[in-house]
Amino acid sequence: GSSSLGGMMSRSLLFMLTWVLMAGAKLRFASYFADHMVLQKGPARALLWGYRESGANVTMTVYKGDKIVMKKIVQAEGFRIWKALLNAMPEGGPYSIVVYQFYEGEVSNITLQDVYFGDVWLCSGQSNMAMTVSQIFNASKELAQASHFPYVRVFAASLAQSEDELLDLPDIDLQWSVPTAENLGHGNFTYFSAVCWLFGRYLYETLHYPIGLVESSWGGTPIEAWSSQRALHKCGLSEDHRRVPVSYLNSGPKNYSVLWNAMIHPLLNMTLKGVIWYQGEGNTLMNTDLYSCTFPTLIEDWRKTFHEGSVGQTERYFPFGFVQVMGKGMKVQTLGWLF
Repeated sequence: GSSSLGGMMSRSLLFMLTWVLMAGAKLRFASYFADHMVLQKGPARALLWGYRESGANVTMTVYKGDKIVMKKIVQAEGFRIWKALLNAMPEGGPYSIVVYQFYEGEVSNITLQDVYFGDVWLCSGQSNMAMTVSQIFNASKELAQASHFPYVRVFAASLAQSEDELLDLPDIDLQWSVPTAENLGHGNFTYFSAVCWLFGRYLYETLHYPIGLVESSWGGTPIEAWSSQRALHKCGLSEDHRRVPVSYLNSGPKNYSVLWNAMIHPLLNMTLKGVIWYQGEGNTLMNTDLYSCTFPTLIEDWRKTFHEGSVGQTERYFPFGFVQVMGKGMKVQTLGWLF
């Protein structure tokens, strides 16, 4: 039928786009490595990756000022992909990271500047996570104080969905940045997440070292969209049995795994400290009876895949903090948990 034809066309388009991306893979970092970023500090080791010319040799040097901190021969990973696992680094910075490519007698390089090491947290979920700093009740005060926290760095993925697991993010709303009133309060439900920011600011005030915040959220979305097909199958769900009420189709994406594919899977190579999650309302009308399976299964699946994607550097049972809202008809109460 037309739906299957559309699916074949989207997969063919994805393949062609991936081929074009790789075919033009001059030396560069993956999308979410940029100036001003925070990489995970020791005892974990930060994993960096990107694209190269096929057959090129690649090395990496980390500098602090003019001093060389470490050198690495970069591992070739498949067709035109390189990966580098840094030594465990103490908190602090700034560092510069230079990647050199040696190809057919020519040398090229790319550089990350103003890089710090600290704790990196992923913030995900639906509108309660997507709500920006400009939308909270003390927004003007919070935005005015943003510049007081230059070592809490922020990053926001763009809204994107895919029928297939993507290697890299399709687009980025806010590349790694030092916080300002403008980039914390860009607009309603855009960037930057108020919950994510307040969490990171509190961590910095408590721990006194750099914090990196990665926001990847979309309002009005159910847990099924953020879950891998593998996780959903464990709860007896597949595309053949998708249940989406007609009255519930006018908010965020509902299709199974489309946000996992486009907004989480591309991040799996990132070494993380942990995740915070704010979601649930999106399942008040969709597979509500299965949430006691789908939510813990998502947690277990994310923990396993982030651990494997980072070559064992993200802890296998990393902290996964979540906010739970009481069900309809009860006294409204919000509970926070660190699981």
